[in-house]
Amino acid sequence: MEKTTVYFSSAQKQRIKRIARNTGTSDAEVIRAAVDQYTESAGAPPLWPKSAGIARSGRVQSENVDQWLSENWERDR
Repeated sequence: MEKTTVYFSSAQKQRIKRIARNTGTSDAEVIRAAVDQYTESAGAPPLWPKSAGIARSGRVQSENVDQWLSENWERDR
């Protein structure tokens, strides 16, 4: 985790503290959950790797992984 400083209004801080107290979690956990909920619903793209790193070239684009696996995967004998 990375530390970040954020300033809240008194009303925001009171709401955060009330939710934390009512849910038995920390203020930080309430804030992280709110940020997760907001960023996921706002359409932020997931942080997926660009490559699975499994082809001869060392790269298979993530959108092609399923196709590459079906064509190249060998079962253990």
